[in-house]
Amino acid sequence: MKRCISICLSLCIVLSALLPFSSFVYAADSDYVVGEYYHRDYNTGDSYYTYEITAYNGNETVISIPSEIDGKTITGIAKINNKTVVAITVPETVKYIRNNAFEGCSNLVSVNAGANTETIEKNAFNRCKNLKTVKLGNKLKTIEESAFYGCSSIASIELPETVEEIGKECFCECTKLSSLTIPNSVKTLGYNLINNCNSLVSLNIGDGVTTLGYLGNSSVELITLGKNISNIANADYGYLYDAFGDKNNIKQFVVDEENQYFSSDAYALYNKNKTAVIKGIGGSDKTKLIIPDTVISINNGAYMKCNNFKDVSIPDSVIAIGNSAFYGCSSLETVVIGKGLSRISDYCFENCKKLKNIDFGTEVNTIGSYAFAYCTELKSVILPQNIDLLEYTSFGKSEFTNEKIYVVVLNKDCVLPEELSYNDHSIICSYAGGKVEAYCARKNIQFI
Repeated sequence: MKRCISICLSLCIVLSALLPFSSFVYAADSDYVVGEYYHRDYNTGDSYYTYEITAYNGNETVISIPSEIDGKTITGIAKINNKTVVAITVPETVKYIRNNAFEGCSNLVSVNAGANTETIEKNAFNRCKNLKTVKLGNKLKTIEESAFYGCSSIASIELPETVEEIGKECFCECTKLSSLTIPNSVKTLGYNLINNCNSLVSLNIGDGVTTLGYLGNSSVELITLGKNISNIANADYGYLYDAFGDKNNIKQFVVDEENQYFSSDAYALYNKNKTAVIKGIGGSDKTKLIIPDTVISINNGAYMKCNNFKDVSIPDSVIAIGNSAFYGCSSLETVVIGKGLSRISDYCFENCKKLKNIDFGTEVNTIGSYAFAYCTELKSVILPQNIDLLEYTSFGKSEFTNEKIYVVVLNKDCVLPEELSYNDHSIICSYAGGKVEAYCARKNIQFI
């Protein structure tokens, strides 16, 4: 018995010396260790097995993962989990990189992801903060959600023309990424794709994409839209953002000439016939906003945080302005409303802290909730005869300010909200004997 055990041990020693990859290991339904690599046989169903790497426990900083271990072809990377590795080359036999495969590789700088890799699963390189260089093969079809989330050292990445789908938050918090081109092969883009990409200058979206959802907040300045984009997400209500987020540094939209749905100029992105404003150009160096007289509607949040414009004249053609359309335009001083508009929407000019002058025109009859809230430089407002309804907190200031706001209401029967719209230091001027005077008496607001 002892002799048999001795012979077996001797054979194991000889066989291990003959193994071509002394640092790799694999196993069926559990991890096997061969030298510095862990690997396993993975049952994908129907008695079909793939063989994948599950760990590297060596000390080398530059590694080339073997294409074969113990006669088994390696077709997947499940996990590396090594803080020593700086550069990795994935073999051509690999078809997929699994969820979280390189997560924890905190010193990883360079990756060749394999010439025949077809799928990079979610979180594959999540928070590899030192990763700078990624080479992707020409068989890649799918990059799943958060695959490169938090890779804060990547400055550029070339996506092959074979990629068809990019998942949500794929490049989120890639804070050094300066440019990104979505190839024409891509048909689906996940939401929040470039959120907190604070060095991003240009985003080129190829011809395969038809729908553009929420991209997230980024520093992007140049956005190029392909010929087949037909739908761009609009902000829903109040503070919700459109496809381009609220950090508006955009300086230019370039729309493919063959695109049948959108157009642009130096001030905004529009629908094709320029009857609707989709998104204003927040990084413009112009101080006067020009809105074409073809425009009928302005989308929710369209000019949100367009911080260089000082003067806005809304043409008579405009009959509808979305919520938060001019929210937070920090340089805006003067607004002139055209004859086509009857209602100023909720939050429309909220937080425009330098706004001083408003010409309501002759047709506005309703001012929405918070429409001019927190416009702290707005010392006085004259509401013309045609305005007969103010909604909740239309001109509310911060609860912390003691400044007076003088509101002149020429329509003595204008309906003011029962919810207090003004601070305790407001003064309302109107004609005696109407609903406005009665309102002030109930609310203990000074009436003149």
